[in-house]
Amino acid sequence: MLDVTRDELRNVLLKWQAGDLEPSEVLEWAEDRYDLERLSDETVIEILTCLDSLHVNLTTVEDVPVFLQMLDLPPERHKEALALLERHNGSINLEERKEKYSTHPLYGFFCN
Repeated sequence: MLDVTRDELRNVLLKWQAGDLEPSEVLEWAEDRYDLERLSDETVIEILTCLDSLHVNLTTVEDVPVFLQMLDLPPERHKEALALLERHNGSINLEERKEKYSTHPLYGFFCN
């Protein structure tokens, strides 16, 4: 398992947002790094948790802006970062997202 810095995480998110990474590549990257015993930054842990199961929870590139906002907050403001994520998650129309990604090779199985 590898440690994850905020800069490394931000870089992956920006590449995904730019279309340089596919969701499956982001998932694989997160799976390779998700180790709660080695991570200490609570915000990084929250985002990695989302990415580590992005196919199951329908976390998509549309969620990247909130992840970047979370990373813009310093580590000691983790509760604010988590509140951002919770507000964002509450605003997602899951049925609409399921319909949009129903034929996607990674997400499709979890949309039906």
